[in-house]
Amino acid sequence: MMITWQQFTSLAANKGLSLKEQKKKFLQENFRQLKHLEAIQAMYGGAAGAAGSGGRVIDGPIEGAIVRSNVGSAVTDATGNFTLPGIPTGTLTVTGGTDTITGLPYEGELIGDAQYKTISPITTFAHYLKEASIEAGEGVLTFDEAITKTFTDSFDYFGISLPIEDKDIILQKDYIGDAVVNNNKIGISAQAVATQIEAITETIGIALEVSIENQEVTKAGKAIPEFSERNRKQTAYKALGRQANQATTLSTDRVLQQIKYVNPIKGAASSGVRFTNDKILAEQLEAAKRELIDVSKQEQYTNNYLTTQLQAVNRAQKTVIKNEVRTRVQTTGGDFTKITTAANSDAVKDALKPIEKDKANEKTPQLDGTPSTVPNVNTTIGVTWKQLRKIKGVKTLLTLTIEDKSIYSYFGSAKDAPLLLVKGETKTGYTVKQFPAVPVGFDAGDKTNIIEPNIPITVEHTLSTIAADTVKTYTLLPTLSSAKGAENNLVTLRLTSFTETVTQKTLSHIVAKGVLYTAVYTKDSDKDNPIAYECTLKDVDFKGEQEIPGIDLRPKELAVGAHRYQLARYVDPKDPLLALTSPSQPGLSLNIQNLLFEGNRLIIPIPFTKGEKVDQEKATMDITWALEKS
Repeated sequence: MMITWQQFTSLAANKGLSLKEQKKKFLQENFRQLKHLEAIQAMYGGAAGAAGSGGRVIDGPIEGAIVRSNVGSAVTDATGNFTLPGIPTGTLTVTGGTDTITGLPYEGELIGDAQYKTISPITTFAHYLKEASIEAGEGVLTFDEAITKTFTDSFDYFGISLPIEDKDIILQKDYIGDAVVNNNKIGISAQAVATQIEAITETIGIALEVSIENQEVTKAGKAIPEFSERNRKQTAYKALGRQANQATTLSTDRVLQQIKYVNPIKGAASSGVRFTNDKILAEQLEAAKRELIDVSKQEQYTNNYLTTQLQAVNRAQKTVIKNEVRTRVQTTGGDFTKITTAANSDAVKDALKPIEKDKANEKTPQLDGTPSTVPNVNTTIGVTWKQLRKIKGVKTLLTLTIEDKSIYSYFGSAKDAPLLLVKGETKTGYTVKQFPAVPVGFDAGDKTNIIEPNIPITVEHTLSTIAADTVKTYTLLPTLSSAKGAENNLVTLRLTSFTETVTQKTLSHIVAKGVLYTAVYTKDSDKDNPIAYECTLKDVDFKGEQEIPGIDLRPKELAVGAHRYQLARYVDPKDPLLALTSPSQPGLSLNIQNLLFEGNRLIIPIPFTKGEKVDQEKATMDITWALEKS
């Protein structure tokens, strides 16, 4: 932004300068701003400050593609970016150009909407989902609704979850660049979904030429326009949209049934195509889907490596597999080259363009730094998992009980939105952790052992020492990772934020010479008859390890069911501040944290415990102390 002389001289930093120094600095600053504006103009191909709307086109970034809108057209640059001459509304279409990662010319047409800056296979899929709903005439979707359905049903469609809360990363950004440069893990899932969509539409599009229906028409000296090289991929996209509108489980056979065209022999609209070998086409696309799902789950590796793997599948599908399609679907013998073999070949990977500037693509797996962990409520003291639920019409922050003792790891940081992984005996070392979930549309109510999708979970880990309380807070986003209607519903969790607060504290030493103690122990079932304890300061044997100063608590009068207690200070900062134990009942112990001291009083809640040796009723112990008079 250029600055006026009046604005410049009014700034406090410039008032102390001489007139000569002010003029020199003013010219330097405006010269720098001018160069910045010229750089923007060169990047986007338009006059700086001119009215217009920019965006980007991605399979990988597509260079030299023509973007058409209701306000004119534009050509994409080397990064897939474009600037239209005005502010468009409605549908944008993209044709031509070259994928700058795979190095291949883009076949077909991508479609987006003016409200979103990114045009990709994902927006194209949503467009044809919307069109299919209009064609069917029932439950007609807007583009926004089709986008929402694409995200919320992404696991059903593609076996990969796309969190609806993070849709702006995919619809408003270069999600490949964001994945590689900013380490955003959502960009990996988006690439895997986009590549899967392209694999289905381009492979089926190629196959249409040798379908039984097209061969019959060709023998009659006629042609089916929908199966031409120009239109075949669009025809496949339309069929994919129709199948997705009918059912969230995508099937190659059902997509083929949704291929619609005008039969020039019959002069009538027809639907469905057949091949000599339908089965092998479905098997190849299913294998590509499995490979893409597998790569998308390996978030322990760097995004450069994962992007290389995904784009290698993209290129292999559009070269090796594309070249084999006509032969394989026409014969009953022979198989496609395995997509894993093709994608992992040096020939395919070396043909990819550099994903990061001035850096070779990573062809071998490399861990994305050192894993961090989210504490498990069952393995770490002072941890709670909570989720906001509506129970009987009232919103309640419900404490969850996760019946699992795994170590939950993640790679990257909270800003990367990483998945929670667990280390396992797999070839990749880690697997994505899935948790029991309530089906979408059902009420989870007060069930604490299942997770409701799309409602954040707050994990709090409180560490207490004599000097400070540290509270680490993790926010996890649950996304459905099982087919809708499945018997056992599951969710995956992505870390979306992390905060840490430290509260310094100064506590009186409870255990110290020259202090008098009194204590009252009260069972919940017998509050009218509390048991008074004699309190003696002495060295007690804590955990059988060493002598530690503590308080020995003995009932003043023999009481039925009364326990003797010891209250001892912590040994190590990693231990709780205090521990309450019962020497007469070794199984009964209570680690005490988050103590509240008010004046000279400490109230310790003792929860109900039950076991072979212990049957301890819920109770409280009220301890007061005062300095001895000298």
